[in-house]
Amino acid sequence: MDVLVYFDGVQRMAAQRTVALLAEKFSFNLDLLVYFPLSDLDLWSEMVHGEVRVLTAEGPFDQAVEKACADKPYDLVVAAPNDRRGLVRMLLGSRIGRLVGAAPATIWVPRGEHIRLQRIVVGLGGGPQSEHDARLAARLAMAYDARVELVHVVSQLPLFYTRFRDFHTVLENDETLAAMAPGVAELRRVFNLLKAEGVKVEMVVRPGIVSDVLASICSGEGRQPQADLLVIGAHAPSSYVGTDYLENLAEQIAEAVPCATLVVHRKSEWSEWELVQQNSVH
Repeated sequence: MDVLVYFDGVQRMAAQRTVALLAEKFSFNLDLLVYFPLSDLDLWSEMVHGEVRVLTAEGPFDQAVEKACADKPYDLVVAAPNDRRGLVRMLLGSRIGRLVGAAPATIWVPRGEHIRLQRIVVGLGGGPQSEHDARLAARLAMAYDARVELVHVVSQLPLFYTRFRDFHTVLENDETLAAMAPGVAELRRVFNLLKAEGVKVEMVVRPGIVSDVLASICSGEGRQPQADLLVIGAHAPSSYVGTDYLENLAEQIAEAVPCATLVVHRKSEWSEWELVQQNSVH
C-alpha cells in the first residue's frame, strides 16, 4: 500500500495524527509531498511500517498532488492544506474542493484535533460503486472496532408519494422497493452483506439535500457523538446525471461536514489496505 501525504505548516499536526492513526493498523509506504525541508523525518519514519520518502512540491497545491498521483498510483492521499477563507475563497475557490473535484486518487481530508475512528458514516448513492465504498469503510471499521452508518438520501420522492413518512412504508416491501427506489434497495443489499460479515452496521434513509443531510448526520444532531469519518464516492451514482454536478456535490459535501472525509476513487481497491502483523517489530 502506498500513501501520499501533503500538508502545510498550519495543518502539519493534523497530517501527522492521521498518519499515526492509520499506521496503528495498516502497513504502508509513505511519500511526503512538501514545499519546505523536513526537520522531523525520523518522526515520520518511526510511525509507519514501510519506507518513507520526501517529494518536493511544485506549483499550486492541487496541481502538485495531481502531478504526484500521475507519476505514481497511490492507494491513498492524505491532504491537509490550510484552506482559503473569506473573499479569497469566494474568488479562487477552495483548495480542498478543487482536489476533491479532480479526485486523482482516494483522498483523506483530516479535520479536528482528536483523530480517532469509532463512528464512520458512509454516504451511498445506490450506484454500482456503493458496495465498493462501503467495503472500504467496513475494512476500517473492523480494524478499529468502529461502527458504520450507511446513509442514503432521498432527494426526490416518487410521484406516488407526497410525504417521506408515506414513502418510508415501502422500505418493508422488497419488490416495491426495487421498482421504485433502486438506490434504497442497493443500500439494503450492502447493509445485509456487511452485517453477515460481522460489521457493526446500521442503515439510515433520510429525505433532503445530500450535503445538508450528511453534514447533519455527521454532526450527531445532539443525540450522539460527532462522526469521526465520512466516506463518500468520487464517482457518479446511478441517480445523478453529469460529471459537473458530481464534482460540485463531492466538493460541497467535503466542505460542509464537520469531520474528516474519505473520498473514495473509483479505482481504489480496499483489499490492498494491508493490516499490520501483530507480531511485527518496527
